[in-house]
Amino acid sequence: MSTLRPRFAGGEGLASIWRKILAMQLTAVVFGYLVLGQASSAGAWVPVGEPSGAQAVAVPQQRPQAPQLVAEALNLPPRSAVAGRPISLLTAVSAAGDPRQHLEIVRSYWRLVEAVCIYHFCMDYDGRLGQLQAQADESALLRTAQASSAALVREAELAAVAAQYDLAALMRLPAEAPLPLPADRPHVGPYRTHFSELFAARSAPPTARLLDRTLPLRREAVEGRAAAVQAAEEGLAATAEARRAGRCTLTDVLGCLRDGLQQRQALLAAVCRYNGDIADYVVLSVGPVANAQALVAMLIEPARGGGRSAVPPFDSGVRPASHSEPVPTPARRPGENAPTPAVRRSEAPSLQNQPPTPSAKEGAGGGAKQFEKTPDVLPKQPVVPVETSPPEPAPTTVNRHDTAGSLPPVTLLPPAAVSLPEKDSDQSGAAPLTPPMYAALLHAAPEAQAKQLALALHWDRMLPPGIGEPIGLDECLRGRTGAERRAVIDAFWLLRQRAAEYQVLAEEGQWLEEIALKMSSDVGQSAESRLRPTRLANQAALQEARTALIEAQFDLALRIGRAASPAWPLASTVPRAARYSLKLDIQPRQGADSWPMRRLAALIPGLADAVQRQATAVVEADAARAAATTRYQAGGQAIEPVLAAISRQSGQTMSLLRTLTDYNRAVAAYVLTTLPPDTPSDKLVGEMTKSE
Repeated sequence: MSTLRPRFAGGEGLASIWRKILAMQLTAVVFGYLVLGQASSAGAWVPVGEPSGAQAVAVPQQRPQAPQLVAEALNLPPRSAVAGRPISLLTAVSAAGDPRQHLEIVRSYWRLVEAVCIYHFCMDYDGRLGQLQAQADESALLRTAQASSAALVREAELAAVAAQYDLAALMRLPAEAPLPLPADRPHVGPYRTHFSELFAARSAPPTARLLDRTLPLRREAVEGRAAAVQAAEEGLAATAEARRAGRCTLTDVLGCLRDGLQQRQALLAAVCRYNGDIADYVVLSVGPVANAQALVAMLIEPARGGGRSAVPPFDSGVRPASHSEPVPTPARRPGENAPTPAVRRSEAPSLQNQPPTPSAKEGAGGGAKQFEKTPDVLPKQPVVPVETSPPEPAPTTVNRHDTAGSLPPVTLLPPAAVSLPEKDSDQSGAAPLTPPMYAALLHAAPEAQAKQLALALHWDRMLPPGIGEPIGLDECLRGRTGAERRAVIDAFWLLRQRAAEYQVLAEEGQWLEEIALKMSSDVGQSAESRLRPTRLANQAALQEARTALIEAQFDLALRIGRAASPAWPLASTVPRAARYSLKLDIQPRQGADSWPMRRLAALIPGLADAVQRQATAVVEADAARAAATTRYQAGGQAIEPVLAAISRQSGQTMSLLRTLTDYNRAVAAYVLTTLPPDTPSDKLVGEMTKSE
């Protein structure tokens, strides 16, 4: 066991001081075991997030897991322009004079890890582009890609250098000292919080309760991102082989390379966010830890075999911990589980003109089951029916926590405007893949498109079971006044946005699953390897969206005094999409002429217009996606245009959701300013959400 140089206090004996130091280090060892690991089924201790020796021998061709991918990325190539002295996390933390600075240094260290790894990825991407050869008609395309890559490398280099200077400043390194480089990799395996044990005899901080729920989801996202990286590499290899055989173009190869870079960047972002949350949890659970060695033992695995974390600090007497390794069961191989076949929407029972079925409130039986892994196949979703002209139902009267088998109360019209082959005319007799969702809105007015999309996107039809307790904005605002109301409203609309974003990604996952069913029987390996990383990335993004949803639930729960509840609130009021009449002529002149009011008066109409334009873009993207899928189903198109169309629709829908949130927040700010402070909550919500 390593030792610390003690600073002797006035009257304490030497033996007493050493007993305290040894007890502190023993506590760090035990807590490190408890938090970072668990015993295997055989009773042996095995490294966190890695297979045991027996498994490694049994599966010699096992794909690299997330820990290996991160470790490789930290080893910069010889031609790297980013240089410095490798330092361990322990060295960095030990440089802080105040334990309250430890968390800031840890976060800065992980930001440096992310920046260095992304720089490495960009260099690797640039090097691969340099090895490509183009035909005469492809030379301009290749030169453009290489020029763009060179700029990308330079940007990543500057970001890494900036992160080095940030950490050096926090460590207060001497001016002549080399810039720091990370020597320790972040933790990538399971992290056992032992929440129940730690807080059995005391009240848990609310944020610690949140992190206890979200850390497993963040780790699932890391595994998913690692699987997507490996799938992207396999897709690139298959595409390169197809190009050598003359079956694909340089454009296909460039697309695979870009996809691989994006998957690696997403992996590092997920890993560093995971480790930042771990650090937050440790500080919240045990408070500021004066002993840097004890803190680091709770954050990462110790280096093995004289690894890089043994680099000493400049003047410190602290040395890295040398106790035994932490202990979990071996991690599940990324992407190991086979995808479950999706169910086509055409197989769902007809739900036309069926009234919504009110669901029973999700019970308070929270606990661990409330946050189990999302099932591979989500509930079947029918094409959302719409109407093309007013009157639409007022958003304030619609609850969107219906069960998965019900539809919003809107008038149904026959699909139109997107030309899809009829089932009878399809030679295979199969129903269309991923049919359009908003066909009846193609020729509707922009305002009708915006209103109906707000209803459809904020209809809770694909959320995880038991995710929360539905609550309306009116109930959230009862008994609150002034600044409290504004904060609650902002948190409410963000939660509503997060729920809708999760469902957008869930719908995207269903489309990809349906395409995979078609692909498995009648296309080659090259197209399948192109689809697989997209599906895996979607699954990881869905886990990240679920984490963001839970965080937004916690924020609202904290603001309305329900953070201790086992089931956190789920916003159920649909946001406003109709234009809001400012009625400036009836406002007091002094208030209407103030800069905050003038700002809102300028922003609100502009945001309403942006909502309508983006709604039109979503409807058009939906039609384009359905048409691209139909051409692919007929055998007249490659898979890449379909994936691009799906990505465009999801991206455009996410933009619409963000703008809807901004619009409703601005309307709320205006209403809170113009109405009396004692306005009842029901009247306040009615003014904010009613249709004109």
